[in-house]
Amino acid sequence: MKKIIYCKYNQNRAPKYQTKTVIYQTETEKYIEKEALCQEADAHIEAFQMNYELVKDIYPAIEFINCEMQDGVVRYPFITGTSIDDFLKGHVTSWEELFVEMKLLIEKLYRVNTEKSCGFKMTEEFKKRFGDTDCSKDVCVCPCNLDMIFDNLMIMEDGTVKAFDYEWVCDFPVPEKYVIYRVLCRFYDKYFGYISPKYSFEVYIEQFQFDKEEQERYRRMEDAFIQFIYKGGEPAFQAEQYFLKRTTFDEMAIMKNDYNHVVQDYNNALEVLHKTESDYLTTIDRLNEAVKIKEDVENVLHDTEQKYLTTIDRLNEAVKIKEDVETLLHKTESEYLTTINRLNEAVKIKEEVETLLHKTEEEYLATIDRLNETVRVKNEFEQALRNTETERDSLRSQVDSLNNQNIILNMQLNMIVNSSSWKITRPLRGIKKVGRSLKNDGVKATFHKVEQRLGRTTQNEFAEEVNVADTVDVAQNATEQNTVAEPERNRFLPYVEVTEEVLQQQRNHKFEKEPKISIITPLFNTPEAFMVELLESVKNQTYGNWELCLVNFSDSAFEAVDSICRRYAGEDARFVYHIEKENKGISENTNICIAHSTGDYIALLDHDDVLHPCALYEAVKAINETGCDFLYTDEIKFEGNLENLFLPNFKPDFSIDELRAHNFICHFNVYKKSLYDEVGGYRKEFDGSQDHDIVLRLTEKAEKIVHIPKILYYWRVHANSVAQNIEAKSYATDAGEHAVTEQLERAGEPDQYAESVINHIPLYRIHTKAKLKPDVTVLIWGDDGKESIEKTKNSLRDLADCECKIVSEDGKTLGSMWNTAMAQVHTKYALFIKAGLELPDEDVVNEFMIYADREDIATIDCKVLTDQNTIFSGGAYLSGDAGMPIKLRCMGGPRDYAGYENGMFHSRAVAASTGLCTFVDAECWRESEGFPDMGSMCVMMEYSYDMWKKGKRNIWTPFIEAYGLNEKDQKYYIDSLTWLVGKVYDDRDSYLSKQVIDLKLE
Repeated sequence: MKKIIYCKYNQNRAPKYQTKTVIYQTETEKYIEKEALCQEADAHIEAFQMNYELVKDIYPAIEFINCEMQDGVVRYPFITGTSIDDFLKGHVTSWEELFVEMKLLIEKLYRVNTEKSCGFKMTEEFKKRFGDTDCSKDVCVCPCNLDMIFDNLMIMEDGTVKAFDYEWVCDFPVPEKYVIYRVLCRFYDKYFGYISPKYSFEVYIEQFQFDKEEQERYRRMEDAFIQFIYKGGEPAFQAEQYFLKRTTFDEMAIMKNDYNHVVQDYNNALEVLHKTESDYLTTIDRLNEAVKIKEDVENVLHDTEQKYLTTIDRLNEAVKIKEDVETLLHKTESEYLTTINRLNEAVKIKEEVETLLHKTEEEYLATIDRLNETVRVKNEFEQALRNTETERDSLRSQVDSLNNQNIILNMQLNMIVNSSSWKITRPLRGIKKVGRSLKNDGVKATFHKVEQRLGRTTQNEFAEEVNVADTVDVAQNATEQNTVAEPERNRFLPYVEVTEEVLQQQRNHKFEKEPKISIITPLFNTPEAFMVELLESVKNQTYGNWELCLVNFSDSAFEAVDSICRRYAGEDARFVYHIEKENKGISENTNICIAHSTGDYIALLDHDDVLHPCALYEAVKAINETGCDFLYTDEIKFEGNLENLFLPNFKPDFSIDELRAHNFICHFNVYKKSLYDEVGGYRKEFDGSQDHDIVLRLTEKAEKIVHIPKILYYWRVHANSVAQNIEAKSYATDAGEHAVTEQLERAGEPDQYAESVINHIPLYRIHTKAKLKPDVTVLIWGDDGKESIEKTKNSLRDLADCECKIVSEDGKTLGSMWNTAMAQVHTKYALFIKAGLELPDEDVVNEFMIYADREDIATIDCKVLTDQNTIFSGGAYLSGDAGMPIKLRCMGGPRDYAGYENGMFHSRAVAASTGLCTFVDAECWRESEGFPDMGSMCVMMEYSYDMWKKGKRNIWTPFIEAYGLNEKDQKYYIDSLTWLVGKVYDDRDSYLSKQVIDLKLE
């Protein structure tokens, strides 16, 4: 177990140099650790190992302590000795002795290895760190360690000197005397109060043979270096405190004589003061009398003020009544005028009717007969219309139900065709097809089909696996489907199983922070068996500091729920139970339930679902390790018992674009109670999508959002559950659209709004009302001939007004050609599109403009289709496969394939973009090092991944489709992916769970 002794955060530095230093004690040893405070600082920490190799031989008299790297943290042992600083501290008041000791130490310790000495050379790295300072007169050292201050050098018991810090190392020439100048500056700064009264900084530094020119030169270098580290920090030695005129001891003696004269003057003044003392006392008495009179006046004023305030309140009430009366009068006046107009109109109609009635009686009677006939026909028509509307509503309900059943069947079908059982039975299905073909088409035609089938590429086999014939076979053969489904469900058990030994370890574990978790469960007509299973799952949690807040809104027919809850509450005080007579809807019911909670964190548990026994333990573990204030987990559906598992939801890490598209967070989420109070709780007007609305608002305010990639929540499927009946009511989808649109407004996007993508299910697409001209330059690359270039240019109807350029094929690498082309781009974005691809007639501009003004986006990638109308790229992902670390989603699938969790139907964040049809932010490119100088077609993959690692976002959208990628370009691109072998990528993709790939769920 670690015991933290010391901890320091360098948060005032520029982000890429922000680090945390920790000194900790194990049972036997002490260590010093440094780690990055943010992702941008990872490279700074990773450089320590290389820094050691650079500095270990610079100073022969000093031994440097080696470090080790583990999980992105640099660590080296804590050494015990006397620092040079502590050795000199005893001499700070004996100046001659101090300077002698300092000079001896500098001469002995800071003598550079002759192999490391060199002349000065101005480099770009030198300018970046130290400014444009000419040091050509100086003897330099390369490499150079700037961390050689006295505090970092330890004198050991055997007399050797060891150094343990080499954070700031330069691999270019730096003046040797500048390093000593920094050491002397830090010592003067630390003992400023002792040295400055005797020696100004200039006099002090001259003791060590630094002339005026050197002082000025090195001070400029130090100021530039501090600015480099802190990005706007105070310059190191420009503060006036080092150059103030200090009072000397001789001057203080003269001041003492002057002080004696002042004392005499003071005594004379004191005698005068004593003479006036009696007058002063008299004045005090008069002042006391005046104070009494003042208090009497204040009492009178206070009474008057109270009467005044009462009068004001009555006047304000009168004003309010007056305003209410005026409002009522205004409304009455408006209604009166409206009524007058209606009466005038009625009078006009009456006069016309009377004129008509004055006609002959025969015409009148004929008109009456015709009117009666019209009324009869109208009544019959209205009745028929009502019958038609009833039939229409019934048919619409059936259509909605069938659409949603179709979505469920498609999701189940995707699971089946990607399962191992389906692939094992593929030969049997093939034999079945051959037999059917022999019977219907004959031997020759069947042989031709088999020959074509065997010649297909791997990419097209995916489409064959999900063709219509196979779908019909599955639907018709219910027995075969059931035998496939059962093993498919059982294969998810390893992702939720946990041994009793692990459960016991968790029960015995003590966290540093053990917050109270309030689990919130409003009850409404809950079946008894479901109720008991839910209560037992909470009772069996391995983490114990929780409360389950149950508020019963059920009908009187569900009295058993009441008795069950009372029994559990009587046995365990952590079950908090209340009854409410009125069901006020899901949002208000949840708010009422939370009002009874007392925990630090809120966790939502639906009344018919079940918690994994480790759910709260894993949540508290994440809180302790990350300090998060909002977290969520993966989940899975079950039917009947907890072994009958299916449709797992392995979620991506947090992304606002994913959350705007759908509420992927769902179950199980835990958040700080203070966040709930800040956003104002659940809102009734968003019933149906109330969870989506509050998650949008909570994540806006959260400081740290964490995804726990483990299945910790069981979502029950039964006849009345949302999980089973996904017939999305229009009001729920409308509420979801409203929630996302309102979030866009809060994010500063008032022209954007959300709409359901398909069949009124809660999956949303963002639109924009703005009609802006796109600030884009089109760059067509990969010259396959004039015909393919013209085909691409002619398809750019929606970008016809934009400048279009052909990327030159001049023999350089693809990366260098792209950099040359980008250097000539003066628009905000550039669209890189492969020659031969075409863009549709749809509104490409408005889809692109949704993201055009967002500073956090580096690239926008599009859906790419082959010339056979199949998917070539549904977005790139990190595979964790060393042989091909980046792959493309859903390659070979049909154009309208939904993908896992409908991932092909909505825009989302990705780790990298393809470059086949990709928008690139020009300003982001200018601030980076540009495209990598590589000949592979995967240039954009490398560039966009690097941007993502630096904190930018890459977006993939299915709403811009580039189609027509021919077989040759498909092969070239797939072959190019092998160029990425050996490069360092994350093993885990933040936006696509590894389990989805391993289980072949997509």
